[in-house]
Amino acid sequence: MGNVKDQRVLWVHFAFTVYVVVVTLYAVFRLVGMSARLRQNFLAVPPGGDVYLAARTVMVRDVPVEWRNQSTMKQVFGKVCPGGPDGVEKVFVGRQVPFSVLVKALDVKRARRKLEDAVTRFFSKTVRRKSRGDGDVVERILVREKGLFGGRKVDAVQLCLEQYCKLQGEVKKLWEEQREMEIDSTVFVVFKEPFMAQVASLVTLHDAPAVASERICCVDSGDDVVWENCNVNYFARQWRGVVTKAGLVALILFWASMVASISTLTNLNNIAQSSQQVANFLRDHADLAKMIGGILPPAIIALLIQCIPPLLRFLIIVAGSPLKSKTEQEVYTQFFWFQICNVVIINIVGVSLLTSFDSLKQNPSSVMDTLAKSIPKSASFFIQYLLVIGLIRPSVEVVQVLPLLINPIYLWLFGKTPRTIFHAKQAPEWQYGPALAFHDVTITIGLVYCVIAPLVTVFVTLYFCLYTFVYLYMMQHVYVLKSQTGGRFLFSAANHMFVGLFVMEFMVFALFSLNQNITISSLMLLIVMMTVWAYSRARQFTSVIDTIPVQSVMELEARTFGRRKSEGKPTMYSKLINLFFPGLVIPLDHVEVGLMRGSEGDGHRIPENAFLHPAVGLDLLNVWIPHCGDDEVTRNMIEEIVEGSMACISPDRVVTTGATMDGKGNVVLADGLNEVMVKL
Repeated sequence: MGNVKDQRVLWVHFAFTVYVVVVTLYAVFRLVGMSARLRQNFLAVPPGGDVYLAARTVMVRDVPVEWRNQSTMKQVFGKVCPGGPDGVEKVFVGRQVPFSVLVKALDVKRARRKLEDAVTRFFSKTVRRKSRGDGDVVERILVREKGLFGGRKVDAVQLCLEQYCKLQGEVKKLWEEQREMEIDSTVFVVFKEPFMAQVASLVTLHDAPAVASERICCVDSGDDVVWENCNVNYFARQWRGVVTKAGLVALILFWASMVASISTLTNLNNIAQSSQQVANFLRDHADLAKMIGGILPPAIIALLIQCIPPLLRFLIIVAGSPLKSKTEQEVYTQFFWFQICNVVIINIVGVSLLTSFDSLKQNPSSVMDTLAKSIPKSASFFIQYLLVIGLIRPSVEVVQVLPLLINPIYLWLFGKTPRTIFHAKQAPEWQYGPALAFHDVTITIGLVYCVIAPLVTVFVTLYFCLYTFVYLYMMQHVYVLKSQTGGRFLFSAANHMFVGLFVMEFMVFALFSLNQNITISSLMLLIVMMTVWAYSRARQFTSVIDTIPVQSVMELEARTFGRRKSEGKPTMYSKLINLFFPGLVIPLDHVEVGLMRGSEGDGHRIPENAFLHPAVGLDLLNVWIPHCGDDEVTRNMIEEIVEGSMACISPDRVVTTGATMDGKGNVVLADGLNEVMVKL
C-alpha cells in the first residue's frame, strides 16, 4: 500500500478496510455474547459439586481484627443476606503460619518422600530376588547414619522413619508454641446461595476505604489461594505494586531495545547503506546474510519471549495477587500488552525509523512520509515471525518436549515411588495466559497488516489452522483445566481484538491522509468513530461478566424447582440487532443453566479443610507405598512403620492404593483411581 498512487486503487483499499472492520466487529460480538452466556452459566450454577461451593464463596481481605471470628462475620454479612446471619453457611478464619513452620512443613514432606523411597527400594529388591528364586530372606538396605564417609550403617527404612517422626514432633511443638499467633487478615465466607455471594462482594463493609475493601467472589478452592499473600495488608500491596510495576517498565524498555536491535537484522540492506562493514559482509557472504535476515531474528525473539510469562507471574505474585486464577488473568493481560509493545509496535515504528535513520537525519520533517513507505516493508518480519512460531510452537506443544526431558530427571532424583511416578504421569495443566496472549497478538498482527500487506493473513490463517488441529487433540487427551473462570478469558480475548482494529485504522488513515485524499480520510474517521462506539458497547458487558443478573437467578429457580418460566420472546428489534451484531442483545431465557456444573452430590456439604493453609494438618499426611505382591511382607512393613513411629503415624495413614510391583521390581499404578490418588 505504501507504493499506491492511483486514487482508484485507494478506493479498493478503503472498501476492503470497511469489510475487515465489519467482519471483525461481527466476530467480536459473537465472542462477547458467548462469554456472557458462559459466565452466567458458571455463576448461576445449580446445587452439586465443587463448582457450586466456589460460586458461593467470597474471599475478604484486610478484615479488621475485631471482625476475625465466625459470629461477627455472620452478623456483618447478615445485613446483606435476605435471611440474615442464617444466609451465611460457614466462615473460614485461619491463623498466620510462621515461617519456621513453613520450613519444617517442607522438611516433613521431604522426609516422607525419603521414607517412601526406602520402602519402595526394599520391596523392589525383594521382588527381584524372589523372581530369580534366590530364597525368601532379603537383606535390608543399609545406609550410613552420618554422611557418606562416617557413622555406623543403619537400616534405611528405620532411619527415614525416625527422621520423619522427629520432624513431625518438631512441627507439633512449633504449633503448640504458637497458640497465641495472630489470626489471618483474609477470611473466606461461604453463603447458602451463589446470588448472596455476588451481592455481598459488591457491598461496602467498612467506613475506612482500605479495610475489607477487596472482596473476591467465586473462589475455586484452597488450592487456588496464594497463601503467602493472605496476610499482606493493603498498604504493603500498594508499595509492592509500585515496585513491581517499575520492574515491569524496566523489563519492557530493556526488551524493546533488544528486540529493535535483533529486528534490524531483517533489513541488512538498509544497514549496509550506513555501514561499510555490513556491506562487505553482504557481498562476501550472500547466502549466510539471507539466512540471518530471514530466519534468525524471529527465531531468537520467539525463543526469548518464552521467558517473559514466568517473570510476569513472579512479579504479580510478589505484588500481592490473592488467587492463582487471578494471577493467570493478570499474566494474560500483561503478557499481551508486553508483546504489543515489544513485538508489534517496536517492529512497526521503531525498526522503520531505525532503518531510515540517515534520511530522517537529513530531513526530520519527512517522518510521516518515511513511515508511510517503510511500515508496509516491515511486514516481511511478521511473515517470518508468524511462519516460525506457527510451525514451531504447535509442534512443540504436540510433542510435549519439557515433560519428555524433565520427567526422567525427576524420577532419577526422587526415586520411582508410587507418588513420584503418579506426579510424573499427571497431565500438564493448560495455562490460559501465555497461550491466549500469543493468539491475541497473532490476531492483532493479522488485523494491522490485512489491508497494508495482505500476504500476512495467509500466515495468520496457517497459524490458527495448525493450532485448531493441535487443540482438538490436546484438549481432549492431554491437558487438564484445574480452575475455570466461565468465559472471563474469552471476554478479554474478544476485547483485545479492538487493539488490532484501532492500530490498523490509524495506520490506514495516516496512509490515506498522506495521499491527500480528503474524501477517503473523512470516511475513515467515520469508521473509527463506529469502532469506538462498538468498543463502548462491548465493554458494557463487563457488568454481566462480573455479576449474576437477577433474571438468570429467576431462570435457575424456575428450572430447579419446576416453576413455570416466562415465555418472553425476542422482539423484532432484538432479532434485527442480533442479525448484524450477534450477542449485543442476549436472550437470557435461552441460557442453558447448569451446562458447566460440577459432579453430582451434596452441594451443601463443605469440607472442613476446604480453605485451610496446606501447612495445617501435617499429621494427616499419608505414607504411600506399593504392594510388593506378597501380602505378608507388605503387612509386616506397614506394621513396622506404624509401630516404629510411636503413634506418630496411624494405621490408616499407610496406604498401598492402586500401587503394585511387576516381576522386575518396578512400581505399576492402576488405572481409574486418579481422583483417589490425587488426595494421597
